[in-house]
Amino acid sequence: MAHHSETIPRRLGNYWLQERLGSGYSGSIFKAYNVYDGTYVALKVQDVDHECPTNRYEQAIYPLLQGGEGMPRLWANGIHGKWHYLVISLLGKSLESIYRQHLQCGHQVMDLRSVCSIAIQVITRLQIMHNREVLHRDIQLGNCAIGLTPKHETIYMIDFGFSKCYIDPHTRRHIPDSKKKRDFLGNYWFTSVNVHCKGKVPSRRDDLEAAALMFIHLLTPGGLSWTRNGVPKTDGAHDRIKREKRYSRPKELCKGMPSEFEEFLRYCRRLKFGDCPDYDYWKDEFEALALDKGFTDIERFIWPPPPAPKVQSQVVRPAPPRPTIDSAEMENVLHDLAKLQLDPPRPILRDQTNVPGIARTDKVNAKKPFENISVSDGSDDSRQSQSTAET
Repeated sequence: MAHHSETIPRRLGNYWLQERLGSGYSGSIFKAYNVYDGTYVALKVQDVDHECPTNRYEQAIYPLLQGGEGMPRLWANGIHGKWHYLVISLLGKSLESIYRQHLQCGHQVMDLRSVCSIAIQVITRLQIMHNREVLHRDIQLGNCAIGLTPKHETIYMIDFGFSKCYIDPHTRRHIPDSKKKRDFLGNYWFTSVNVHCKGKVPSRRDDLEAAALMFIHLLTPGGLSWTRNGVPKTDGAHDRIKREKRYSRPKELCKGMPSEFEEFLRYCRRLKFGDCPDYDYWKDEFEALALDKGFTDIERFIWPPPPAPKVQSQVVRPAPPRPTIDSAEMENVLHDLAKLQLDPPRPILRDQTNVPGIARTDKVNAKKPFENISVSDGSDDSRQSQSTAET
């Protein structure tokens, strides 16, 4: 249910609403300021009777994330008449907005430095959330936003309306997996194959797989193929998206990209339901990739991106000139070689007559009794190799 600005009061609590920043199925978000100290904030408004009360869900999640790097702050919340509102940190553009503007300028893909920076920061944000026992469950470009100065090089995770704790607060155990039919939860473009196409319960692995698909999308000319026809309007169109996503192979999706992106996607899809991902390893991998390409300050998301580093061509040093010998000198060299007296040929080992020492040794050994000699064929030291099937 979309809301019209004239039906929402201009003042909610201590905050005065200004322009609308966005709206969607569950509500609207405004730029607002505190009437007492003038602080600017973002204010999310939703009907208290909405069938999908995402504001209420987010209000429960925000306290678990407070103080984490790249996590917005919840300043206030409340109910005013029929409106439930959340007051959160005001941020800059979303990655979705940055990406679309980039395409409109004639670019086909985002530059590798920016994608590596996004990868490192998003994986870090998910590590923070997962360490605090929270799943995001809706990873997409629109739910990542850059901060305002002086935090304009930090990527924030936003929109926790679908988020959920994966540790049961009573048993302190991981939520169970289930084979029951589940309604689709997430987004069409990046939600993992297990959740989107197979109806499985989301876990940490699925947040990371969605992030992997998002990184690959940014490096794919025109974006991932199933994103190009827009939001599906019919069940048939949705089924086609699921089918294309399900049967796409990492090798095909990542053709022409650095191998780290394919390996990361494969890794995410190999994780079991309750596995804890190795976040630090993959942050290091993307950082190493960036450094290998000559990028610096990769932990900072710089937009517009700085100029690409110049590839320094290797200087090929010429080989030293060979000394020249005139014909007269060459003739003298050959004449001297002809006078050399070479040693007589060495005895050939097979010719036993040329090695009398060996014959004498054999006669001595023939008088000795035979000794049993144990010879090992080394079979105990042989090793078996194990081949790992490609997933």
